[in-house]
Amino acid sequence: MWLIFPLLLLLNGCGTGNEQGQMEDPIVTGLIYSLAENSMLVIEGIETIDISEEDWQGNDAISFSISGSAEIIGKGDESLTFEDLREGDEVDVWHTGPVRESYPMQADAVKVEVISSND
Repeated sequence: MWLIFPLLLLLNGCGTGNEQGQMEDPIVTGLIYSLAENSMLVIEGIETIDISEEDWQGNDAISFSISGSAEIIGKGDESLTFEDLREGDEVDVWHTGPVRESYPMQADAVKVEVISSND
């Protein structure tokens, strides 16, 4: 019994999220493959979006829902909107809540940071 309590305290401090449930590291860094109304598909490990779905199958792929409260930032921490995002932009994406285990996976984005823009 006395050994279990310290172990539980130790495990409780090993979480990877912050107080809001947001992960400290992005769940994915990749290219925006497609954009739809309040959602985007991000594929990790591809160099261009000019490839078919067959060519990226097997890579980490996550379809993100993006609410109005999601933080979207560009280079230099400039504030952006969903409409500023472009297919082909390289992004880091943080999520909140569970990741739905389909393919592509599905998650709710809480923060999107544009690393390089496809202007």
